[in-house]
Amino acid sequence: MNNNCSWHEKETMIDPEETIGCPECGRLIATKDCDICHLTFLDWSYRGFDDIVAGPAATSYGDFCCIHCLPHIEADIEKHEEEDALDFGFNCDP
Repeated sequence: MNNNCSWHEKETMIDPEETIGCPECGRLIATKDCDICHLTFLDWSYRGFDDIVAGPAATSYGDFCCIHCLPHIEADIEKHEEEDALDFGFNCDP
């Protein structure tokens, strides 16, 4: 099977029998089947979410999550980085 389709040439194939969920909220992560090679991949172009399905995302630290959880996780990361900076004596205010 040829796995060189342009939209997923460097993507890892997903087992279509497996469900992938967000480690934060449990929403199913959107996948897409390729019409050319008939393999399943994460749908990184899917930007929506509802109570059941959400698009995939990655935090600034490279952790996998869904597009719905991303802003909350990034806010927590920023808060912890600011707290760490204050603990080391750095002022984060502009």
